[in-house]
Amino acid sequence: MSKLNIKKIDSLLEKLLLNRLDRLDRFDANYIEDFSHIIKEEYNINSLEDLNENEVLFSLKEELQLKSSDNIEQLTKSLLSIDAVDKDKFGPKIATKETKQRHKYDKTKIWSKVENVKLNNTNAEDLNELQIQYSLNSGGNAKRGADFHKFFSRNGTNFGTVKTKLFEDLKSIGTLKKDSSLLTIGPRWDGEVILYRDVLGFKNTIGLDLFSKNENLIKIGDMHEMPFEDNTFDFVHQRNTFNKSYDLRKALDECVRVLKNGGVIVSDDCLNYTIGVTEIARSNMTSNKWITKYLGERVERVILDHEEFTKEYFIEKVGLYAVKIVK
Repeated sequence: MSKLNIKKIDSLLEKLLLNRLDRLDRFDANYIEDFSHIIKEEYNINSLEDLNENEVLFSLKEELQLKSSDNIEQLTKSLLSIDAVDKDKFGPKIATKETKQRHKYDKTKIWSKVENVKLNNTNAEDLNELQIQYSLNSGGNAKRGADFHKFFSRNGTNFGTVKTKLFEDLKSIGTLKKDSSLLTIGPRWDGEVILYRDVLGFKNTIGLDLFSKNENLIKIGDMHEMPFEDNTFDFVHQRNTFNKSYDLRKALDECVRVLKNGGVIVSDDCLNYTIGVTEIARSNMTSNKWITKYLGERVERVILDHEEFTKEYFIEKVGLYAVKIVK
C-alpha cells in the first residue's frame, strides 16, 4: 500500500461532511464515526459500488485504497484509523462549560461521573440516570395538559394551532380512531398521557419514560430498547425527547419496530442548537428533513413538515413533523 495523501483525504472529507443543511449532530460521535450513516442518508450510498456514482466519494475510495471485498463499514474504519485526520474538525459544536452551568447540569448528583462522557458499551445506564436526575430537578406538574392547544404550544410560534389541526385531520381521515393504540415517549410526568386519554379520548394511550410514579400511565423503559412487542401501536409521539437520545437512529428504529404498518410518528422538537450539543441535549436535528432521509424507504408519506424560527437563544428553530410508516 502506498502512502496516503492526508491533505487530499482531508479536503474530500470537508466537501462531504461539512456545511450539510439537513443533518444529525451527536454528542456521542463525530461525523467520521457516523460516516457510513451519513453517506447513506445524504447520497443514498449502500455499497462500495455505489461510491462510483459520486465523484467525491469515488475519489475518497481511491485515496483510501480499499479492496473490492471491503464494505461501507470498512470505509469508516479506515478513516478512523488515520491518526493524521483531525477528528475534532469533523464533529458537532459542543456547548461550553458555562452554558452547561447556566442550564444547571452540574446540579445533578451524577454530574462528576458523566461530564464530557460519551456513550460506550457499558455506560448507557449512567447516561440515562443523568436524564432522570435532570428531569426530577426540573420539576413539573402531573395534572397539566387539560388545555390541548396550550399544552402543545411554544412561545412565539404558531405550534398550538398547527398541532391541534394535525390531530383533527388525523381523526377526520380515520388515521387516528378512538380505539387506536398510542405511545408517547418521554412525557416526564403523566399530564401528557392524561391529555390523550381524558381530553382527546384515546383511552389506549401509554407513556414511556426512564422513571414513573404511575406505571399504569407511564411504563419505565429506554426509547432505544422499548419494552413493547413489534407492531403494537398505531401512533408514536415525542416532544423534546429525541434531543435527549444518545443514539437517535436506534430510537427511530425502535419507533418503527413498535408501530403497526401504516402507523404514524409525530415529532415535536427543538432544531439546530446554536449552543451545540450537550450531555443532556445529546442529539441535534438541524431540520425535520433529516428524519425523512434516515427513514428512507420506510416512509410512505410525509403528513406534515412544519418548522418555525424562534427567539430562544439556544436554538434556531422548532419543528413539528408527522410521517406515515410502511413496513
